[in-house]
Amino acid sequence: MRVDFAARSGFVLAVCVVTHTALSIDRGLMAILQEPIKRDLLLSDTQLGLLSGLGFAMFFGIAGLPMGWLVDRYNRRNILSAAVLVFSGMTALGAAVATFAQLLITRSIVGAGEAAGGPAMGSMLADQYPPAKRSSALSIYYLGAPLGSLLAFLIGGWVAAHYGWRSVLLLAGLPGVAVGILIRLFVTEPKRQRDAGGAVQEAPPFRIAVGFIWSQRSLRHALFTPVLTSAASTGILTFAGSYFVRLHGLGVARVGLLLAVFYGVVGAAGAVAGGHIVDRLITRDPRWAAWWCGGANLLAAPAAAFMTLSPGLPCAVAGMALLG
Repeated sequence: MRVDFAARSGFVLAVCVVTHTALSIDRGLMAILQEPIKRDLLLSDTQLGLLSGLGFAMFFGIAGLPMGWLVDRYNRRNILSAAVLVFSGMTALGAAVATFAQLLITRSIVGAGEAAGGPAMGSMLADQYPPAKRSSALSIYYLGAPLGSLLAFLIGGWVAAHYGWRSVLLLAGLPGVAVGILIRLFVTEPKRQRDAGGAVQEAPPFRIAVGFIWSQRSLRHALFTPVLTSAASTGILTFAGSYFVRLHGLGVARVGLLLAVFYGVVGAAGAVAGGHIVDRLITRDPRWAAWWCGGANLLAAPAAAFMTLSPGLPCAVAGMALLG
C-alpha cells in the first residue's frame, strides 16, 4: 500500500539520493578492495583493471542505450527497482566467488544493472522539478556520489581490514536489495512532462533521437564531455586506494579514512554549493551552467596531477581534496 507522500517531489528526491548512494557505494568499494582482492585471488594489475574498468564499463556502456530507451517508454519506477535489485544482488554475490572469472562476471552484471539507475532517476527528477529549481534538486541528488564514496571508503576500509573484502561486498549489497524492494512498494511513477496543449510528450524513435542529438553541436559537446571527464576521474579514483597503499605505505583502513574525509566530504560540499551557485548564475545568463562545468574541469586537471605526482603524502592528499 502506497502512502500519500510518495508522489511528492521531496520524497522522490530522497529516494533517488538513497539509491544513488547505494550505487556509488558499490563503485567506490573497488578503490578500497583492490589490494586485498589481489592478494587473495592472486591477480595481476591487468586483471584488477578489468574488474574495475573494462569489465565493468563495457557492460555499463552497452546496457546504457537500451536502458535509456526503456526509461523513455515504460514505468521508470519499476525499471529503477529492478536495476537496484540486480546490481545490489550481484554485489552481494561477489562475496562468494572463488576465481577471477566469477568475480568478473558479477562485476559485469553490476555494471549492466547500474546503467539503468542514472537514466531512470534523472528522468523522474526532471518531471518532479521545474527548470528554475532543477539544478538545486540535481545537486542534492548528486550528493549520493560523494556520500556513497564516503561510506564505502570509511566503513569499507575498516571492515576490509578487520573482516576481509568478502564481508564488505556482502555488507554493501544486502541493504541495496532492501532499497530496490522499497522503491517498488512506496514510490509512485511521476507524471511525464506535457506539452503546451496538455498532451504527454511521446518519446521519438531511437533513430530520430540520435539524429537530432548529432545535429546539435552544443548537445554533442554536452554528452561527450562527461564521458571524457568521467573516464579520467573514475580511472584515478579506481586506483587511488592502491596508489596510497603502494606508494605511501598506508593500510587499507587508513586509506579508507583519507578517501572518506578528503574526497567524500569535500565532494559532497562541492556538489551542494555548486548547484545553488549555478541556480543563481543562470538567472543572469543560462550559459553559466556550461561555463561552471568547464571551469570545474579545468581545475580538476592540475589537481589530479598534483595528487598523483606529489612525492609526499600531505601534498597527494591535498590534490585529492581539490579533485573531489
